[in-house]
Order: sequence, then C-alpha cells, then structure tokens
Amino acid sequence: MTPSLVLLAAVSFAAPVPVPVEPDLFPPGVTLATLARRLQATDKAERLQAVRILLDAAARPLTLPDDFVRDLARLLNDPDFLVRDHVSYVFARLGPATVPHLLAALKKTDAPEMRQQALVALQVMAERGTRPTAALPALRQTLEDPDEKLRVAAVKALAGWLDKDRNAPGRDDALGPLLAALERERALHARDALHAALRRAGHIAVPELLRMLRHADPAVRRHGCLSAWYLLKGADGPDAARVVRQLERTLFDADPATADYAQGALQALGHLPPLPPGFKAAQSSEPRR
Repeated sequence: MTPSLVLLAAVSFAAPVPVPVEPDLFPPGVTLATLARRLQATDKAERLQAVRILLDAAARPLTLPDDFVRDLARLLNDPDFLVRDHVSYVFARLGPATVPHLLAALKKTDAPEMRQQALVALQVMAERGTRPTAALPALRQTLEDPDEKLRVAAVKALAGWLDKDRNAPGRDDALGPLLAALERERALHARDALHAALRRAGHIAVPELLRMLRHADPAVRRHGCLSAWYLLKGADGPDAARVVRQLERTLFDADPATADYAQGALQALGHLPPLPPGFKAAQSSEPRR
C-alpha cells in the first residue's frame, strides 16, 4: 500500500474527535463530551467546575443537545447547593428552550429542592426579560403548594413578570394569581414575598385589601391590616385613601386583636386619627405579626 493510501486509511478509520457545540465557547481542551463526564463525577468540585464552564459559555447564545440538557436538569437535585444553584443560572441563561425540562422538574413531588431550583431558574429567566407563557400554569399551581418555601419561590418567579407599566406583556397573567394568593396566604414568609412582589409592581391591590378588611373571619381582617401597612407605605391618592378609611373603621372592630392591628397599621402609615377615650396607643410603629 502506498504511503498516501496508508494515510487515507488512518484518517478514515480513526475514532471521531469530540468537539464542543461552539468550539470557541469552552476553554482549550474542553468539549461537550468531557463536560458530560464531569457533570456525572462523584467529586462535587469537579461537577461544580463543569457547571461553571457551562455558565460562562451560556453568557453568549448557546444551543445544547436535548439529551445533554436533560442530564443537566438532574443536577437541579444535586446534593451540593452550589452545584444546584449554578445549574439554575445555566438554565436561566439558556432561555426558553430549557423550559420543558424545568416544568418536568417542577412535577417531581418527591424532590422539593429540585422543584425550588427550577423555580429559581424561571425567576432569573423572567428578570432577564424572558417570560415563557408555558410556565404560567405550573407557577399558578405552585402558589397553592403545601410547602411554603415552594410558594415563596413561585411568588418570586411570577414577580419577574411584573412591571410598573400596566400594559406590559404578561403582567396581568402574573398579577391575577398573586392577588388571589394575597387573600388566602397566611404564612409569614410567603406573605412577605407577596407584599414585595406587589410593591415592585406599584400595585396597591385596593379591591383585595378592602375585601380582606371587610371579611367575616377576623384572621383575614388582621391579615388585611398587615397587608395594607406593607402595600400603602409611601402611597397616596384616592385609592390609598379608600383603604385608610376602611382601616379607620376597623379601629372599632368587634375583635379586639383586629382593632389593635388596624391601630398599628394606621400609626405606621402616619394616618392614625384622634382616638376616643378608652383606646390604648399602639406600642410599636409596626403592626404585630
């Protein structure tokens, strides 16, 4: 066989050399195949290094094979928090193409940490301006999850859809479920997350606050007083005035604790009116929680 034929045979039958999806996106010597192996390593430092390489690469447009993304999604449930958290940000940077994998992760009812990291990815994605409507049903459903941490994460994810521009696309799709959650949520951290989300949107939630302050259940009325204190801070105008007037009526609530909450809210907002004899001034500028 001539030397040229020997060379041709060597080239023809040599094993294929793995190459990255975009050769200039990874460090020298790193390929998608080597990253896939490192992501499965038993050493968490090696897994974290691989994920960090992907995170840097995803800062630019990057398309990964679907099976690779599916394997990457398993690391949303990695035992190490740093690995899980970095994977969330990789998914956020990769964008809408990864949403089906995130929604599949949200269905893993036996893996709460995996579900939470999927919600973090959707939150960061929304904050970066990508708001996939396909994720809305799952986010709405998670607002009623028994796990408060997951409800908080869902609130934060939906908050990424909110914008002070009332005509912003998708704003109402996120705002409606958050307002509904405001009326039923009782857990402290989830309630705080809802208040923060609504304040971010510049939304006072007047109809919801009025319904809560007039509710037959005193626990709901007390919750309404707390929510009014959070949402009305710094607000003025006729809408805020309507809620303040209802808080003033709540000072005479049949439930003493509710009246106390109303008094604390009004004092914190700077709207406490002159009180008749028999009222005890609130001891704190913040309503009781």
